[in-house]
Amino acid sequence: MMLELAKHIENLLFKNECVIVPQLGGFVTHYVPAHFNPEEGLYLPPSRSVGFNPQLQLNDGLLVQSYMQAGDLSFPEAVQQLEADVNQLKQQLQAQGFCQLEGIGRLTLGLNGKYAFEPDSRGLISPLLYAMEPTVAVPLSSTQTRHNTVKNRQRKPYTISINRRLADACIAALVALVVYFAWANDITTPQPAAQASLGSSFIFLNSAVSPKQQVQNNVSTSPVKAAPDTVVTSTPVQPRLAATQNVADTVKASTDTYAIVLASSITPTNAQRYVEQLHEQGLSDAYVHTSRRMVRVLYRHYSTSEQAQRDLNSLRSQDPQFSDAWVIKTRP
Repeated sequence: MMLELAKHIENLLFKNECVIVPQLGGFVTHYVPAHFNPEEGLYLPPSRSVGFNPQLQLNDGLLVQSYMQAGDLSFPEAVQQLEADVNQLKQQLQAQGFCQLEGIGRLTLGLNGKYAFEPDSRGLISPLLYAMEPTVAVPLSSTQTRHNTVKNRQRKPYTISINRRLADACIAALVALVVYFAWANDITTPQPAAQASLGSSFIFLNSAVSPKQQVQNNVSTSPVKAAPDTVVTSTPVQPRLAATQNVADTVKASTDTYAIVLASSITPTNAQRYVEQLHEQGLSDAYVHTSRRMVRVLYRHYSTSEQAQRDLNSLRSQDPQFSDAWVIKTRP
C-alpha cells in the first residue's frame, strides 16, 4: 500500500543518505544550511531535505530488508509485496498525475513522462537538528547622527615636586656602585703559567676522549673479541622474519571464500523455512549462515568471485526470485 511504502522510505532515510525504489528511482538526502529569508524576515535553521533521481535503478536491497523485518516475511514474499506497492504507486501517478508521500514530499508525473519531485517543507527528521525553530529577525532602526558641540577644555598645569634630599641620596648611591665595580675588575688573582697550561690541557683532554673512543681502543687491543662473528650471526634474521610474514599473509589470504547471498537480515525461523523451500526446488547447496548478529541464506562455497558470479548469473536466468541476490566474501 502507498502509506506503507512511504513509511518504509521515511524510516530508511532516517539513517541512510539514499534509498532506491526498484523500477522507480532513488531518494537522496542532502544538508541544507541555515539561511535568511528576506521575504518573511526569518532566520531558518539547518535541516535535511530530500531529492529524487529517476536514474538510480540499481536495487540496494534496503527496502526488501525493511519489509522482511517489519512484516516477518521471507525474502520472496517481501520482494512480491514491494513490487505490488511500487505498481500501485505508478498506477496512481498515471491516473492522478501526482502522489503525496507523507513525510517525504510530492512526486509528479509530467506529460513528457518525466518525474518531478517537491520535498516536504518541514524537512526530514534528524536527531542532530531536533527542536531548532525559525527565528524572527527584527531590523534595526536607522541611526540618527547627533551633532555634539565640542567644548574646549582648559588644560591645568601639573606640578611634580621632588624631595632634594632623596635625590642627593640616590645620586650618591649610584656613584658608589660604579666605583665599587670598577675597583673589583682591576683586582685579579695571578696564576702560574704551568698550572694554567696544565689545567687547560686537562680540560681539553677530558672533553676530547669520549666513551666511544675508549671502547674502540679496548676492542682493538683484545684479540679474544671477534666483532665480525656477531655481524654474521645477526644478518640472516631479517629475511627469515620477512619470509615468515609473507607465508602468514599468504595463508590468511587463502582462507577467504565466496558465496551467493539469497536472503539477508531475516529471522532464523524464516531463514530455515526458506532453505527448506530451496531444497525442494533442487538447490540442495543452500544453507543458513549467521555472523555478527546477521542471519543470511547463502548458496555454495567458491574459491574465487568469478565462479560465484557465473553461478549467480545462471540462477538469475533460471528464476526471477534471484534477481536481487549478490556475491559476498566469507571466511570459514
